[in-house]
Amino acid sequence: MTVFETVKEATAIWVKGAGFTITQLLGPHLSDVAPLVCAFIRLVRQIHVKPMQVSGKLGRRVEVDGTLLTVNPIAVCQCIDVFTENKRIVEEVHTKEFGLLLMVCIGATMVGSVNITAPLQGEVHVLCLQLRKLDFHQTEQMRKGEEHGYFAFGGSTFDRDLIENSLRPLETLVRVGMPIGRAQLFDLSNYFLLYLDSKTYTTPRRPYEKERLDQELKLVGEYGLKNKREVWRVKYCLAKIRKAARELLTLQEKDPRRLFEGNALLRRLIRLGVLTEDQMKLDYVLGLKTEDFLERRLQTLVYKARYAKSIHHARILIRQRHIRVGKQVVNVPSFLVRVDSAKHIDFSRNSSLVAGGRLGRIKRKKASKKIQADAEDDD
Repeated sequence: MTVFETVKEATAIWVKGAGFTITQLLGPHLSDVAPLVCAFIRLVRQIHVKPMQVSGKLGRRVEVDGTLLTVNPIAVCQCIDVFTENKRIVEEVHTKEFGLLLMVCIGATMVGSVNITAPLQGEVHVLCLQLRKLDFHQTEQMRKGEEHGYFAFGGSTFDRDLIENSLRPLETLVRVGMPIGRAQLFDLSNYFLLYLDSKTYTTPRRPYEKERLDQELKLVGEYGLKNKREVWRVKYCLAKIRKAARELLTLQEKDPRRLFEGNALLRRLIRLGVLTEDQMKLDYVLGLKTEDFLERRLQTLVYKARYAKSIHHARILIRQRHIRVGKQVVNVPSFLVRVDSAKHIDFSRNSSLVAGGRLGRIKRKKASKKIQADAEDDD
């Protein structure tokens, strides 16, 4: 703590290596008050509730606009006037012992919201002073030790790195309650269009085209598909991906929408294993084929990992819940497996194909009959 008996306009106060004047600290509204005592409230992690230092009546309360620089000793020792550039609240306290006292509450980078809980005209009000300009007189008597306010996390700060990190690509950690977007007004006239476009596949325009029929029949047999609708689903999904890529290619290369949505689309395809790391361009999306997605199906990967004797046997194993991906049992043969999850494909822990696992239905039935036969022989 540093105490000064008197302060003049031209006298600079030295606090934590930073020199500044009273006008810079208090702003133009309260800089003419003298004599005075200034209390600096440091925003430390251990103390966020600010009690009253003395008993008295609160007077004028003024907010001095500014930034939210850090109060770390490394920063305040630099050529940055943190205590005169940060947002701060200056409040008068009329006391019997010291006369007029000025309390200065200084915000910081992370703890930037100053909330006052002092009673106003007999009622308790919580005011976030960072959002308002206040100048009023307090009539309630405050006693020493009572809660005057508190500092909270948050403030008028904006992180421009969120979009930049996504373009690199880098993921940004977010917490519960943090705003990540703002919804626009929803047009109710298009509400029912969402259900009209909910189909998963489209039928061919020419149902009896020989080349297409031969190609689909070959894919059904090669990948062990149930019917041709599974081929149509993949083609429909691929058509939507190509359409999105074509729309993005019509934009300029430095357009924010093309950079953000294009990188998001490419990263998703790379995670699925459809594209490789050296194919981070939208042109490669237009060259994708139906076989590229069929190769990433769980049924195909189970067969190639030699868990099944044939591609059709792989489908049976998946449908009968013998296969898991990581800790999750998957019974959908068309499940698209990510590259990082492909190495975790294995038999289920409860599968009868694993040593010590649960026996199958036929083996359980035979074992039950054997036990009954042994019991009859003993009798």
